[in-house]
Parts: sequence; C-alpha cells; structure tokens
Amino acid sequence: MFQPVAGLSDTASVGAAGTTMEAHSALERSRRPPSARCSPSAAGRGCSPTTSWRPSTAALSRGVRCATRTLAWRAVQRRPVAAAERPARTPAAPRPPRDLARPFGYLTGQVFTVSSVPAAVTKDQHEIRDAIHGFVRLTTRERRLIDSPVIQRLRYIHQLATTFMVYPGATHSRFEHSLGVADVATRIFDVVLREDNLGAVQDRLEVNRETIGYWRNVLRVAALCHDAGHLPFSHAAETELLPSGWNHERITKALIEDGPLADTIKAMSPPIRPEDVVKIAVSPAVLSEAESESMDDWEAIVSEIISGAVFGADRMDYLLRDSHHTGVAYGRFDHYRLIDTIRILPAPPMDDREQSQVHELTLGVEEGGIQTAEALLLARYFMFKQVYLHHVRRIYDLHLLDFLKTWLSDGQFATDVEKHLSSSDPTVMAAILAASVDESHPAHDAASRFMTRRHYRRVYRPQPADRDLCSDPGKAVFRALADKFEQINVKHDVNYNNGVVGDFPVLIADGSVVSALSISDVLQQHMSLSLDTVYVAPEIVDDVRDYLKAKLRSILEDFSED
Repeated sequence: MFQPVAGLSDTASVGAAGTTMEAHSALERSRRPPSARCSPSAAGRGCSPTTSWRPSTAALSRGVRCATRTLAWRAVQRRPVAAAERPARTPAAPRPPRDLARPFGYLTGQVFTVSSVPAAVTKDQHEIRDAIHGFVRLTTRERRLIDSPVIQRLRYIHQLATTFMVYPGATHSRFEHSLGVADVATRIFDVVLREDNLGAVQDRLEVNRETIGYWRNVLRVAALCHDAGHLPFSHAAETELLPSGWNHERITKALIEDGPLADTIKAMSPPIRPEDVVKIAVSPAVLSEAESESMDDWEAIVSEIISGAVFGADRMDYLLRDSHHTGVAYGRFDHYRLIDTIRILPAPPMDDREQSQVHELTLGVEEGGIQTAEALLLARYFMFKQVYLHHVRRIYDLHLLDFLKTWLSDGQFATDVEKHLSSSDPTVMAAILAASVDESHPAHDAASRFMTRRHYRRVYRPQPADRDLCSDPGKAVFRALADKFEQINVKHDVNYNNGVVGDFPVLIADGSVVSALSISDVLQQHMSLSLDTVYVAPEIVDDVRDYLKAKLRSILEDFSED
C-alpha cells in the first residue's frame, strides 16, 4: 500500500497517492519481458525480443522522488481553504425595490431612467447580402429609395422571363439585378475616376471633387432605378404589347421625371435632380433631342458606366447573375480584373486620317485587360446561344404573348403609371392558371399549354446548305407548313442579328490608343445571334417531320419571296 505524503491533508494525500500509483505502474511496465516492451518502431532502432534491458535502481529512485514532489505540490494547490483563512466579505448594498416606471433596470447600483439612456446610434450604411457580389452597401437615403413601392415591385418581375420553364433556378428578379448594377457601376466609377487613371483626359472632363461626388450619387440612384419600367416577364412581350414608341426605358423615364420616384429623389440629402438621374438611367435613344444634345462628355461617360454596349455595369451583372442562377458556366468572366483595367479613353480612330482628330471620350481598357474584355464578349455570345435564345424558352415566350394579347384590355399593356405599378409576374401567372382550367376562356389554349408544358415543338431551323437553295429557308418552311397543316398549328420565331461586336479603345504600353478590333483575333470572329426557328403543335409533330423529310428540298427550291 502507498503511504500518505507527510505534511498533506488526507484529501491531498489521496491525490498524491493516486498519481504515485501511476508511477508504480510505470515501474511495473519497465519490469516486463523485453518481448512485451519492444514496440515496432523501437525494434527498427535495434531493440529486439532477445535484447535484455533493465533500468538501474538509482534511476528508478530518482524518477519516483521527482514524480512524488511534483504531485505533492499540485495537491497543495488543490487543497480546500479553511473558512478562517478566507478574507472578510463586504456585505452588498441593499437592492432598491424595482420601479416599473424605470424599465432599464440596474447597472453598478445606479437606476437608469429613460431620459438618461443615450439614444440609439443611427446607422447610415446598410448591407444586403447578394449571391454574386457579397455585400451590397447602401446609404439610408438609398435604402428609402429601394423601399419605395416602385422599386419593391421589381421583386416580382423575373429577370429572365419564362426561362425558369427550362432552367428551374432562373427565378431571380429585377430587384436583385438592380442592386448588383449599383454595386458594379460604383466600382467602375471609382476606378476610372482615380486621378492616376485619368491621364490625359483629365483636362477634357473639367470636373472637380464636388462634381465627382454629386455624380457618384446620381449614378447609384440611376442604377437602382434603371429597370423600374419593366413589364411583367421583362422583355418577353415588350415589343408587341406597348403602344408605338414605348418601351420599358420610356416608362422608367416617366417614373423618375414625373412619377412617384421623383419626390423620393428630390427629398434626398444632399439633393439630387431627377432630370440628371434620367440622363444616366436610360439609354440616349430614349432621351429627347434637346436632352441628348445637352449631354457633355462627362455625363455621357457616367451614362455609359451603366448602359454601355461593351463595359456597362448592366451587362456585367446580368451575365454573372444569369449564369449563376441557371447553372450555365459560360457567362462567367474575371470581372474584378476587367473593372480594374477600364479607363476613360478617346474613341479609337477609324483610319490613319483620323489619328490627329479629337475624338469623343468613351470607356476602354488598358492593354492588360484585353483578354478579360474578350472573355466578357464571348460570355455574352455563349449565354445568348445557350440561355436567352434557347428554343424552348423562346416558344414559352410566344405562348405567353398569345395569352397576353387575349387577356389584356385592347391587347396591350397600359403606359399609365398606376396601372403599370399594379402589374407583375404573379398577377399574370394567376390569370394564366385561372384560364388554364377554364375551357371557356378565350386564352385557354395558350394558358393550358403554358401550365401543362404542352408547348409547340421545334421542327426546323436552317442549315448552311439550305441557304444555298433558298434566300429565306425559315420563311419558306413556315409558309409550306401553314398551308399544309393550318397556320394556327405553326409558329415562326425569327430575329436577324449579324453578331457584329462593338469596337472599343485600348491603351497600349507606349501610351497610344488603338482599336480593339485591330489587336484582337477573337473580336474579329463572326458571332451571329440570329433566330430562325419553326415550331408546330405537339399533336402533329410526327406528321410534320415525316412531311419535311420527303418535301424539304422541293419546298426550298420552289420558294419565292412574293
């Protein structure tokens, strides 16, 4: 048995003895036969079952004494303190009775009243977590703007119209896109307006720090408002369902200038003029002739930051966002690198005779950013081919158009502000659902096809060899099928786009500015985005395909534009 260590209490000796037993176990293990002691790793260092080894008595004694002293010291640290040794405790002051009129309780004995508690600090920066850009930060005045009914309505407008019928994840909205455009546009603005990035164009812009600060606020407000005029399902039916001369940008202009957004913008501090927001939020084609002529180089640059044909924040965000939500990787590009290389540059000269002329300013890139600019334009091309012009998505747009023409009063959307704000995707979807189960509804066929996925099927799109036989093969096949199977069962989706890529300036290492088309092999490629597709009702699709197999060549050869 182990004896208690001298000078310790019973509790301490039990602790010491317990740990001394561990030391005793170590001694017992050391007395085991060598075959039981030798580990595989030790055997590799020369130990073997045939090797005899035993520690010396002196070494064992030193180990036991050392372990015993250590354990005894630890036991002393843990021993209970006698009540007589404890320091006297000062009695606490009596707690006053709780006063229900003073709801903030106690802190260090002091009762706080409502008037003595400092007011909450007002937060001027607000964060919204975004799937693409992380946190999008807004000021209090910007948050009031997006909380308005006009901007909140964009939560209920799909960014990609009926694309969710093909890519189920494509249910994102114009609201989050507007937040993303504001974030990207601000980054571009801050980069191009850095003093070391302005270079030779600084004198031409003639802007000071106060002007830059004002237009930065205008840019952000314009980005948040730029899609306010979108109809239900965005672009799906815009061209045919608005009066002549109207589009979503013209509605946006009306909402900002004279509509409910005007008062919200005017009430901002520091003040912002709605007419300045309009210049930046919509493309120059929507502005009046007087408004367009009044825009100087500076305002044109700020406008291009949002809606530019190549480096606009609108385009960058929708490619990244649509790619993310559809799961199609083609829309991704290195936007961080691209934004860092964007510069304000003179437009590229068209030929050698224009080298000495003064050109308008536009957005371009440094030479190191040309590859990311190519990636952006290729991403747009691939997203159009794979997503935006997907043949099933397009036929759903056509079915939606058929329904709306019947359902809407006079077959068109109203341009009146109040009626516009009362329309949204859920409103239209509820009407489609109701019509799909009501066989007496005039739009029942289109609605039921939409809801049950009995959409028309693609039966023809022109091949290169077909164009050698016929100048317009899509129209030829459409006419032949309409005559054979009745026009109500056939649809023709056509849109000619030659795929010409816009040019932009590139700042090369020697300080000169050249055309991107002159130094990029990628941008010289033909990227056609034309549509020419013929669809038929699913009930006759097999008959139509058999007919085209037998008659296609004669249809193309006999076609006449007349």
